[in-house]
Amino acid sequence: MDKYPIKDVIKQIERMIGEMMCREADPISTSYYSIRTIKNRKRQQMHARLAVLAAIVVLVACGWWAFMQKGSDTAKQSAFQHDIQSLWSWTDKLFKDGAGAAEWSLRWDVEGDGATVGELVQAMTSVIISEGADEATVMLEAYGGELSIHSLPAGRQKRAILQFRTSGKASKQSLLDLVYKVEAVLKSAGTKYTEGITVRGKTEYNDAIHRLEKAGQAREVEHYADGGTVSNSYYTDRLQKSVQSGGKEGRLISFQAAVHREAGSKQHDLIVGLPLITGDYANSAP
Repeated sequence: MDKYPIKDVIKQIERMIGEMMCREADPISTSYYSIRTIKNRKRQQMHARLAVLAAIVVLVACGWWAFMQKGSDTAKQSAFQHDIQSLWSWTDKLFKDGAGAAEWSLRWDVEGDGATVGELVQAMTSVIISEGADEATVMLEAYGGELSIHSLPAGRQKRAILQFRTSGKASKQSLLDLVYKVEAVLKSAGTKYTEGITVRGKTEYNDAIHRLEKAGQAREVEHYADGGTVSNSYYTDRLQKSVQSGGKEGRLISFQAAVHREAGSKQHDLIVGLPLITGDYANSAP
């Protein structure tokens, strides 16, 4: 990019256009021009036009390269944000009325000196609550849901759980913005944390799990079936976060998907967890 600055290219284009116009504007002052002279003039004019066209192509290419470089700098995402976008894309056609109609639950398991309910609530909302509180629930209308914070009994190290649930129609951008804010708060507090997603909704597909497997280009790691519930665990390199399976082989799991079939109903509950489902399989979105 430094080798071909855009300003220089623009000046070169202006110069070429000016020269071309001057050549084309020169009046023919004599009738004794030879045919060869006329052909040379036309050839020069053609070369000038081609040079201008080539310069424009270079200018467009340079501008596109600069735009892509700027985009790559400003569009940096965390692994959690990346995986949320992927999951949203994969499930948007599986859930009835789209991914926004499902209930999205985001969870952070936090550990460190800053993992107290009071400090986390104040950092997230600027609201000050009583010192030593064990739990708090706050509405985050800007993000379309409710955030619950619970402290956990521990030894010397403080621990807490943050869980956000959407209410009403979910917004992918709101979820991404929330993740950005929470991660910034947790990092500034000097805490360690792990993240997870569980999304629940209705589906009309009997093979919803297999459709999800195909969308994520995943391979099955574990399979479980019990009555009306089928659950599979998968690995895919299209997701950035994963956990190790508790089985003997210790294989990696990227996401878990389950379908809960209700007797007499044409719809099923589809639950997907990254990397694992948290909560009751039967607890689905209304």
